[in-house]
Amino acid sequence: INIAVQGCNGAIFRVNGRLKDKTGQERDDTLTYVIDNVPAGADVWVKCWTSRHIGDLKFVRVIAGKQNLVDTMHLAEGNWLASNGSLTPDAHYAVGLSQHAYYVSSLIPARPGQTKGIQEQGFDTMAVIDLQKAGASVFLWDPIKSQGNLTKDPVFSPDGKLVAFSVGQNLSESIAVCTLQSLLAGHPDTKIVAKGQRTPFAGTATVYGQPAWSPDGTHLAFTQTNVLDTSLNFTGNLCIADLDGRDQRQITRVNANQGVYNASWSPDGKRIAFALVTSKRPQLNFLDVAALNLTSDIYTIDADGANPRLLTRDGANSEPSWGR
Repeated sequence: INIAVQGCNGAIFRVNGRLKDKTGQERDDTLTYVIDNVPAGADVWVKCWTSRHIGDLKFVRVIAGKQNLVDTMHLAEGNWLASNGSLTPDAHYAVGLSQHAYYVSSLIPARPGQTKGIQEQGFDTMAVIDLQKAGASVFLWDPIKSQGNLTKDPVFSPDGKLVAFSVGQNLSESIAVCTLQSLLAGHPDTKIVAKGQRTPFAGTATVYGQPAWSPDGTHLAFTQTNVLDTSLNFTGNLCIADLDGRDQRQITRVNANQGVYNASWSPDGKRIAFALVTSKRPQLNFLDVAALNLTSDIYTIDADGANPRLLTRDGANSEPSWGR
């Protein structure tokens, strides 16, 4: 069982979860997790999960002197999680990646030692959550209504009025923006900023993802992944565009065995931090990412692509974030 917590000031989280003993029988158990350094009155979320789509998420407001903030989380019964959370400035809404599961039990043969087989299947999509209503989900992107297009990497603009995200089918994702107001109304007014495309027979594709807002909310930085062939070799660079998709420019020039991830703007908007992954082979491949056959270090670069600077050198760093 995995636990992820944001927040709290020394409070103790007691999480009741279902565990299995060595014989495979379920038993009740209690997990205890202690974290520090978030003041009373702050919002905190606690996530527990046993697999990608099985788990639970709860939002809590930290209260001084209250220790048992989360009593029970339904690790086996919960069918969605949230990750990559982004908050509006007033902390009213959160937007994140929601992972939904559905289960098939009657058609799956039992494994040795099991009385029945259960197969977990699912999909990832964007959720908007009202933090003032105990973490109630107020919008879920429906992949069926959008012709199979899934969403990833949602993030609020600095003023909280817009959401940027990647949208599309696998290996053809685009960068898009829409207003929070339209999401709350259930009818997203999606506008494409950078359009992905795929040529299935050739195996080539241009994929956009991981949008990051400039501090003034006028531009987006995002990754551009170029899939080169059917063997899924690829490279990835960092791009910038305004919200209309004009003036799109590539600001990094990586080698054939490299890709860029996780852009983060400096507070003054002059520089961008990012992670540069480098395959241990001559060509970067998606299998390198899955097998961690690569190194990853942090760079910064001017917003116009000048003055790249290496910050780390041990090959084990990712997901940079600027302080303020």
